[in-house]
Amino acid sequence: MKNTILIAILFGTSSLYGQLRTVTFRVDMSQQTVSTAGVHVAGSFQNWNPATSQMTAVGNGVYSFSAQIAQGTAIQYKFINGNTWAGEEQVPSACGVSNGFGGFNRSLTVTQDTVLPVVCFSSCTTCQPLPPTKLVTFQVNMSNVANVSQMGVHIAGSFQGWNPASTPMIKSGSIWSYTVALPVGQTVQFKFINGNAWGQDETVPAACGMGNPVNRFLTVPNSDTVLPAVCFGTCNTNCPVIPPTPKKAVTFRVDMSQQSVSSNGVHVAGNFQGWNPAGSTMTLDTASGLYVRLDSASIGDTVFYKFINGNAWGQDETVPAACGLGIPSPNRWFVMPNTDTILPVVCFGMCGPCPVPQPRNVTFRVDMKNQTISPNGVYLAGSFNNWSPKATPMTANGTIYSATVVINSGTTVQYKFLNDSTFTGAEAVPPACGVSDGFGGYNRVFNVTNDTILSAVCFSMCDTCPAQLPTSKVTISVLTQGIQVSPQGMYVAGTFNGWNFTQHQMNLVSPNKYSITLDLPKGEQVLYRFSTTNSPAGQELITGSCGFLGSRNLTVPTADTTLPDVCFNRCDLVCTSFSIDETAYSSLKAAYRNRVLSISGLPVGGVPSKLKIIDVSGKLIYSVDFHSTGTFTSPLELISGVYFIVLQIDGQIKILKLPVAFY
Repeated sequence: MKNTILIAILFGTSSLYGQLRTVTFRVDMSQQTVSTAGVHVAGSFQNWNPATSQMTAVGNGVYSFSAQIAQGTAIQYKFINGNTWAGEEQVPSACGVSNGFGGFNRSLTVTQDTVLPVVCFSSCTTCQPLPPTKLVTFQVNMSNVANVSQMGVHIAGSFQGWNPASTPMIKSGSIWSYTVALPVGQTVQFKFINGNAWGQDETVPAACGMGNPVNRFLTVPNSDTVLPAVCFGTCNTNCPVIPPTPKKAVTFRVDMSQQSVSSNGVHVAGNFQGWNPAGSTMTLDTASGLYVRLDSASIGDTVFYKFINGNAWGQDETVPAACGLGIPSPNRWFVMPNTDTILPVVCFGMCGPCPVPQPRNVTFRVDMKNQTISPNGVYLAGSFNNWSPKATPMTANGTIYSATVVINSGTTVQYKFLNDSTFTGAEAVPPACGVSDGFGGYNRVFNVTNDTILSAVCFSMCDTCPAQLPTSKVTISVLTQGIQVSPQGMYVAGTFNGWNFTQHQMNLVSPNKYSITLDLPKGEQVLYRFSTTNSPAGQELITGSCGFLGSRNLTVPTADTTLPDVCFNRCDLVCTSFSIDETAYSSLKAAYRNRVLSISGLPVGGVPSKLKIIDVSGKLIYSVDFHSTGTFTSPLELISGVYFIVLQIDGQIKILKLPVAFY
């Protein structure tokens, strides 16, 4: 009787590498105020996007999300209360791995379909019952403060994360109060803030405080409590009344002529208004072209401030140290005089007036000869066009694409070329000719001085393009018996495409067989891997005799070539089907003792034979041609494990399993 046996079956579970498994993540949010944006999970398995993997409420405060992840993948992840990183949980070190930024992530290696245990948000275990709470009303009397901030009075403490701006108090005359439920028996520290920023907080006397620096404190009693109204910055409740310091008008002025003004307008922020970047809008004076705001400050106060091109931090100007005070980020400043004041005009981000602009024509050029041009064309994006990927299309002259942009002299610009109208087609600028973009990559940089036509550089390179090598068409195919291919399909990536697993999708040409034809430079050494999806998560790892550094290895031939079919995650031999006559050579036996391989039951008479030994990963361990004389012996160094002996005798194939163990 004859049976057809795939040798891949002999390798057991190792053939499951890359198979997709269902992993169900679960988190208990019963002790959290859940965001209106929902609960999400983010991790390495989905590119750390806090908004794409929303979890579903399944009852009792528990949220769940299931993902398909390739078997053998080691992942890191964490839960998000909301859909931005502002709501990420704080994973304890006891159940986390370092994220490289001082915090921790949860981790898992996928081995099978898994439903993870329910954990409490920001905890290693299930949620523990919360202690009982009581209402505590904090009060402060501000009558001893000459000027109460326009931003009001706030309280900050251990019970709310020491945030000076998140907990405003309610005013009633000179008394400001705030009520919150706190766990009975818990000792909390706190202080009052005349405004909403550190530097505006009270100095607590040691006589009624604790710690260093000194804070007020309270051990929460077992009943609702209204604390006495203490005077700001004192231990007393009998507060003197201090009249407010007189104020005078101050006019802020800034020249924005060298900026692209934000659609959110221009603002000024400083200690006179609580450092609120959106609270003090400036008005465009059409006669002078300046942005102006009339405000007030107390006589004798040192006023710190800066201008904002927009209404949020991150859009504020960088004040030069020559006209600023403060570390690490200087602010503009002045001492408020005893008269109304109009401040001098300054250029945004400069100490004095704006210099007269001197526009220059800069022509950027890129050589695309080694690229397949996107149907959407080639574009230029940079700091001069607000990094818009569609704003500056480039014009082709042969393989050279160019675009001319008007930029003021003295401006340093960063930029990069795009082989598309989105950033998915952005070039990878080498570090040798780039500056950090703050996201792990690099931008090109140029300082504008005169009208300039830049030299044409090769896309994603520092210099001109090398001579283009002649290519051969190489057809590669992979067999996927027993492997689960994702709905995205089968892909191949390698040194020929910068290991981009989204670029080259293979075609399904027959059941369990995928194929693709590539144009590759003749004579080039190419490493490549197949993937069961359009990301590295599904890639194979080659450890057999056809592998190099975990990849397949090819020297591109000089003529068009179709390579033999290979099996996913295996070398050629593992994919071959053999027809075995089970009655032929049924007496064959193999043994390994004292580091000597012996095979008995072979035919006699000098029959031409070939022997190969492979391990469970498909790696060729030993190979020899011999003439059979009934037995075969050979010294051989093997380690403990399972091996397979493939015998080819007079045109027939016989496979023997050889377990090796040392005791």
